[in-house]
Amino acid sequence: MPLMIEPMLARLTHQLPAGEGWAFEHKWDGYRALLYADRGRLRLLSRRHNDYTSRVPELAALAPEVGSRRLILDGELVALIAGGRPSFQALQMRIGPQMGPRPLGEPSQPALAYLIFDLLYLDGRSLLRLPYAERRAHLDGLVLTGPSWWTPPYQLDGHTLLEESRDLGLEGVVAKKLVSPYRPGARNGDWLKVKVPLTRTFVIAGWMPSDVHPDRIGSLVLGAYDITVKEAERSSRRPRLVYAGRVGTGFKQRTLELLQQILLPMRIEQNSLDEGGPPFGAHFVHPELACEVTFLEWTLGGEIRHPSFQRLRTDIDPADAAREN
Repeated sequence: MPLMIEPMLARLTHQLPAGEGWAFEHKWDGYRALLYADRGRLRLLSRRHNDYTSRVPELAALAPEVGSRRLILDGELVALIAGGRPSFQALQMRIGPQMGPRPLGEPSQPALAYLIFDLLYLDGRSLLRLPYAERRAHLDGLVLTGPSWWTPPYQLDGHTLLEESRDLGLEGVVAKKLVSPYRPGARNGDWLKVKVPLTRTFVIAGWMPSDVHPDRIGSLVLGAYDITVKEAERSSRRPRLVYAGRVGTGFKQRTLELLQQILLPMRIEQNSLDEGGPPFGAHFVHPELACEVTFLEWTLGGEIRHPSFQRLRTDIDPADAAREN
């Protein structure tokens, strides 16, 4: 059995592939990892060959299930938070590069799971040259299902799975040719990843100056209300504008010039946010303007990750820009 196999990689694209002959899987936001099982001994190696075995004690119970078999699995290590949704930040907190293994049972510790999507070696035989569909059939035949590991099913309808990923708040989908062999280390287009960004409306609470031109806008300071207008009316509680992060990409030059004209006269001296705040040096404005931003996920600290500006929303009331709008 090989001591190490380079994982096959997916090429990023912005739309699902056309035609038949593709399988579609959820794209899980975690760490890619290959599991080597050799007669009850397990090794979990990351894409960069880091050994995660001792950092994921949840997988120890998989050893007796595998028994005397020898196999190599490909999958994604994820950290599951409320609602069973994977969180990349929670995963980094648990087994990040600067962290050692944390004892099980800590109240704040996220649960880890290994989601298996491919089988590369089985009992003395390499499966790398087999088509994806045959490898998955062998994998499904193993029935590897436990409290911290399982094999999510794939679908042949990519559009349905993409919408499901959007509804579940997942990162997107991976498309794989049913006839494709497993090519270690390759990113040749046989596997494609399609990300599903989240889109939300935020209040513009201010801006951060550009590093190159301090008199110009470098990024927008964003806020979101903690409750909606209707929730505030029912509870008689005043909505609080909470810091949601910054966005500094996605702008067209015309939009930046327009923002410069609009925001400068709106500047105020006090912090327009009720809770949280950007780094020192932010300029604040009256929270009277909203914008639409796409991003991958909310961090555990309540900020948006990998945001991109889409457009101004002068057609809506900023008071409607609640966190879950």
